[in-house]
Amino acid sequence: MKYALEELFLAFFGFLSLVFLLKKNLWHIIDDNEITNSIISFYILWISGLYSSRLVSIFKLPPLLGSLLSGILLRNLPIYELIIVENKELLNLFYDIGLIIILIRSGITLDIKALKKYFPLCLLIGFVSITFDIISTIGICYKLLQFSFYISFLYSLILSCFSPSIILPIIISLKKEKVYESKEITTIILTSASIMNMFCITIFTIFVSIYFENVSSYVEMQKLLLFGILFGITSGYGLNFIMVKIFKNDKENSCFKNCITLTVYCLLMFFGSKYYKNNIIGSVGIITFIINYMFNKKNKQDSCNEDDIFQYGWNNFIEPILFSTMGTTLIIKQITFDVIFIALLITIISTIAKLVGLILIHKCTYLNCKEIIYIGFSFTSKATVQATLTSILALLIIQKNFFIEGQSNYFIDKTITTITIISIITSIPLGYTLMTFFSYFIFKKELQSTKILNDNSEIEKNSIH
Repeated sequence: MKYALEELFLAFFGFLSLVFLLKKNLWHIIDDNEITNSIISFYILWISGLYSSRLVSIFKLPPLLGSLLSGILLRNLPIYELIIVENKELLNLFYDIGLIIILIRSGITLDIKALKKYFPLCLLIGFVSITFDIISTIGICYKLLQFSFYISFLYSLILSCFSPSIILPIIISLKKEKVYESKEITTIILTSASIMNMFCITIFTIFVSIYFENVSSYVEMQKLLLFGILFGITSGYGLNFIMVKIFKNDKENSCFKNCITLTVYCLLMFFGSKYYKNNIIGSVGIITFIINYMFNKKNKQDSCNEDDIFQYGWNNFIEPILFSTMGTTLIIKQITFDVIFIALLITIISTIAKLVGLILIHKCTYLNCKEIIYIGFSFTSKATVQATLTSILALLIIQKNFFIEGQSNYFIDKTITTITIISIITSIPLGYTLMTFFSYFIFKKELQSTKILNDNSEIEKNSIH
């Protein structure tokens, strides 16, 4: 409680300092200066998202849920327009950086040994899950929302992604039970999730580049991708050489050096390519993953964990702003029953579709039907990737004036954002409940046999003693 009050005081003091430094009127902080208005707005969104995330953590809920709800609450307050100003360009920049950080963390945290050992199995599980999920989501978007097939396909790629940050605490607790690790279920879940996310994100970025950037020919597209790859490699190696020279004799900061090198390397690759019309990470999605995969492979024996630094920055800076700004797009009075129904329908149907697909292939694996069902349950939660990619797609739709399509009266950018928010709010508790509640019933025999073995070993020890 003491630390919470201290941090709250620092946050309020920081707000007053910003008001003083930016020469704002405390009772009328929004004026004609767009830059200072954006700084104040982002600070308010960041602080509200950060403290809301810590508040919900007390109740054992995912922190990002608190940030999302804080944004929704702010947006529906009467004073919202008096304290918050939306800056589309800065939001677009922030979402791009958020996506790059997701790619970096996906590459760093990937278990190399598990990938080699279970790659065929995880590839099969990931491919089948994505295929059934995409088909079901495309059908709902195309028929009920009357989106074009291309928009339906792009949006289905977003919703087919998986959020490891939601179920990671559950996975850690399950790893303590030997029965779960006997067939390495948790390892298969995380490895399959990494493959699924990298596939969906990469395909999404490439197809968005083609659809929204109006690339005239296949040859031109290849030139842009090739230039993006060459620019990233050249600038990355140059930066890496400089960083190695700077930290040559400073072993204590090697972890920090690695993180700075990776971040700037990927940012240079993206923004350098973007300057030459390769805007939506067409090449960066693949190359960033390869770079970080090789980095992880090379440094797997290192004592420091670079992802801890990225995780700290993500949890305390990027995630609160990302989800609070996404929450501000949801105006409760404008939500219709149809949109809520479709969002719930997508969540339920996609979960069932994944289960059906995985059950059909369980005979092709060494896993039994119960274990396959449990893996399907673990792919339910949606969060970080959906928030980032949906925001990018919505901004592109606005820029290209694709507000309404066909005979539908839905605004596409608002609709996909609203559906994503509702999907996140509903899928998080659903995925958490399915994984925790059904874990005992699915592995009941194994847990009982493990308990009997443990009891027998304890009796033997006591008799010997």
